[in-house]
Amino acid sequence: MINMTKQINKVNFLIHPGWFYEYAVQDAVHYEGSIDEQVREAGEKMLDSYLKHVKSIGEDEILFVFATSSVESMLNMKDEGFGKSLDTLREIKGQLGRRAIIITDPLIEISSGGENVYKKARQMALARGFEFGKDVTSEAFGEQLGNCVENGAEKFNEIEGFSIKTLIRPELSDAPHELFGEYDPKAHEKEMLEGEDGLKRVRYN
Repeated sequence: MINMTKQINKVNFLIHPGWFYEYAVQDAVHYEGSIDEQVREAGEKMLDSYLKHVKSIGEDEILFVFATSSVESMLNMKDEGFGKSLDTLREIKGQLGRRAIIITDPLIEISSGGENVYKKARQMALARGFEFGKDVTSEAFGEQLGNCVENGAEKFNEIEGFSIKTLIRPELSDAPHELFGEYDPKAHEKEMLEGEDGLKRVRYN
């Protein structure tokens, strides 16, 4: 029997791509309200940055994408002229093929622990013949820093039992300085890692 398994040496977590974009356009989609153009523009830049980064993902890597919304919701947004989130996921899938494992509508599950959504993603990886190497590394990026990116990475690392802490990529994540003013990476890192409730399974550059 031919062994169809493939060893994965790096796992990438893209958490909630399109959160800012969808937040910006939701009033226009659901309530005929106005669009927050500043947030929309920042959200579109983030989605474009993910596509650029995906091109650098190697053959021995996979990308878990935990989308912000369900396919139905993204299709509805696209019908109203706001299809950036859905189009981005389709392009990611087109670039990586089977190495892109996309889970839609995991927002609540990640916030409440992440076990179910991560197990679903892991089962999909196993079904596609992907096995994690002994010293597999991992990186996480997406939306938002200080919340879902780090908390999701911490939970997924804990569940999988990675021997190496997950690297957080702030430069590939939402850019809070564009929306909320000054942003100090070192202060952010200190806030997330130190103290009694500091995260233990993530690291920064």
